[in-house]
Amino acid sequence: FQRILNDILPWLSSDSNDFTIGASDLNDSISELDSSVKQSAWSCRVAGLMKERMMYYNEIGSWAAVAAHSRSRHMLKYMDRYLGPIIKDSSEASKDLLETLIAMVLSEGNTKQAAKNLNIHENTFRYRMNKIRDRLDPHANDLVFYENASLAIKIYLLDRDERGMK
Repeated sequence: FQRILNDILPWLSSDSNDFTIGASDLNDSISELDSSVKQSAWSCRVAGLMKERMMYYNEIGSWAAVAAHSRSRHMLKYMDRYLGPIIKDSSEASKDLLETLIAMVLSEGNTKQAAKNLNIHENTFRYRMNKIRDRLDPHANDLVFYENASLAIKIYLLDRDERGMK
């Protein structure tokens, strides 16, 4: 299926940026149509956030759990509580920190790629990440910090997308 779809895509539009595709898992029964539609929609939203032309549901990882519950008041409260020290501060420095954290999550932890995407030096990126950690989660180890921050940023991005904000 994936191979066929990838062969068809170039014929659909002269500009590949005209659309984003989200593909669900293959399901055996029409009774699973609702699930397939939701998976496709979530995959499409994540593809848009990741600036990918197409994503399959089985490729979106933890985004799947977050997308399914991103409008939950508990998820939004977690995001607000965790990111609050940055998102409630309207200073340029806090905006830069939020942009840095978003780049880190969208690059899936690849610091070189995140710094490149931001057009900043890797040392500047590391400096900002240390500042972020000091403000958000100073006692967490690296893995726990990234897990907490990644979850909060994914909720933040999905919420912003849902509300039509950039």
